[in-house]
Amino acid sequence: MQKELKGAGVKIAILDSGIKSDHPSFVTKPYKGVFLEYNENTGEVEICKDCTDKIGHGTAVYGIINRIVPGAKITVFKIFTDELELDSDTFTLFLEHVSKYDNFDIINLSLGTTLCENVAELNRLCEEISDRGTMIVSAFDNGGAVSFPAALESVIGVDSSLDFKTIRAYQYVENGIVDIVGKGTFQRVAWNDPDYIISQGNSFTCAYITALIAEAIYSGVKGSVQIKQWLKKNATVINSDEAPKN
Repeated sequence: MQKELKGAGVKIAILDSGIKSDHPSFVTKPYKGVFLEYNENTGEVEICKDCTDKIGHGTAVYGIINRIVPGAKITVFKIFTDELELDSDTFTLFLEHVSKYDNFDIINLSLGTTLCENVAELNRLCEEISDRGTMIVSAFDNGGAVSFPAALESVIGVDSSLDFKTIRAYQYVENGIVDIVGKGTFQRVAWNDPDYIISQGNSFTCAYITALIAEAIYSGVKGSVQIKQWLKKNATVINSDEAPKN
């Protein structure tokens, strides 16, 4: 079983498909859930009460982070309803809303898009969030394509590999599009129906890296530069890639 990491009080936001609140893995763990919806008539983001996960993906991501960093203060933002699809403009609005919702230490985005029509605007927002001291951790596309926001300079972009089988075993990539390559093995994750499934993917690797960064922040490491240095120092493998991030 994965050893717990220290992260008491670290504030983490998860943008995903919500959470199955009565899941047997964390039914007794208090959490905060927020359902964000875009009102096409007003062009504004609205907050709804029901954060129920109808897909399972958000439950899996929350389950990983909650299990490894049980002392973290996690807020789950439901941005997907029936499928994991969202246009880049709406996603940017949601991310901006979340960044102003609370002073989060980490924003976990186990998601991404290969077709981003507003890269410049998304990049500007991510840089602003990073400058305020919040780390954004985002998963790359499982198919190996360049995806956003993971490919942005101000974001920790996460890929996975079967070569790494534990949370502390990962590759740190210097000067590359990908920043971290971590645990990519099949694993048992919490889900909505059934309660558990066996799966793998960059989404779950992203959750592990978020947990590691929470430990770094708990130990006093602050700011994107210092956190990247911490990740490099503690990496199993360090690799230099000549392809720069956008």
